[in-house]
Amino acid sequence: MVTQADIVRNYQSGDMLALKVSAKAMLAAFPTDFTALTALGLSLSQSPRRYDWRKAISVYLSVLDEAQTAEEASTACHSISHMHLLVNQYDDAADWFRRGWLGNPHSPPIPNDPSLTVMIPENGLGETLFELSRLDPANAPHINSVGPNVLRLRPMIERAGFRFANDKSMPSIPAFSYALKFQPNGAMQRTTFTPSATHRAKWMAKLVNYPRPWIGISWTGGIEPERTAARTIPVQSMVRLTKGLPGTLIDMQHSTHACHAKHVVTTQNAFRENNIKALPFSCEDVEDLGALLSCLDVVATADNSNAHLGAALGVPVLLLLNQYPYIYFDERIEGIWKTVNTVKQFRFGEWEPVIQEARQRLEKLLALKAA
Repeated sequence: MVTQADIVRNYQSGDMLALKVSAKAMLAAFPTDFTALTALGLSLSQSPRRYDWRKAISVYLSVLDEAQTAEEASTACHSISHMHLLVNQYDDAADWFRRGWLGNPHSPPIPNDPSLTVMIPENGLGETLFELSRLDPANAPHINSVGPNVLRLRPMIERAGFRFANDKSMPSIPAFSYALKFQPNGAMQRTTFTPSATHRAKWMAKLVNYPRPWIGISWTGGIEPERTAARTIPVQSMVRLTKGLPGTLIDMQHSTHACHAKHVVTTQNAFRENNIKALPFSCEDVEDLGALLSCLDVVATADNSNAHLGAALGVPVLLLLNQYPYIYFDERIEGIWKTVNTVKQFRFGEWEPVIQEARQRLEKLLALKAA
């Protein structure tokens, strides 16, 4: 019999198909189990199929019915909001977002006139840039930041023409933003971000000493254990992707998080053993990282901030995805970021076909750059 421990284990592995199967099995015996309902909703939300997103709305409504705390109810409302957004029901998405926001006792107050403010939650760098990219700075309202990532990106956001309503980092919440109200045309990039000219000049002065093309590489993604394992590209796969490439490889694996440490060192050792020279460049902050990315000819990467930030800056990105990536990096990503090429697993955990196709695409990208 399936237990909650089985569901948790499948969630931590990142295998959404196994999570879906175990959740359904548990719900057959316990139709109102909160953990199983939440797991089923998550597995459906990660699907690339629109009808699964619609099913997820019904499941999350059941999660809301079984919620025992204000925080659980708020999170369920935000999940319902997310699903309505994905099926282009923008008014419903904004209404459920508002309900979840108001229902969370830790949420800061909503402005009296929300039409004047875009609230950006504390998500990753990618989600922040993703949401802002779909707004027209000339018509967008002021930004009320809700997390430190927005403030880290503030110079880049202001260069794009956005205005800030405050300088504060308000309490973070796991939610989507009021930018929903200002996205009537859905997933369309309306603005492109630019790097710091000073930081870019610094990196160009260093890179000119190395032969082109300049190829950025990184291979781990996410800081949550359940996402890191599924997103991270295996050592030997990285060797096969990069060995024999022309120009200069730039090691963009800048994360120092504990869950990445061992794999990063193992991969870097494998590069040395295979005579693959990847220059490690250390960046001071997000501004510096964005400037370095903007100098590169192409970035080949797992699902991480290098992919999001590079794409937002208009850098050609070859994105290697596991089978169940975070939903923003599914079928919509190439519609949002104009310079992204995605290569996705056909079967969970099988990276070799991804590497073969990615190598071919990488060589084509480099050939176009050289032409």
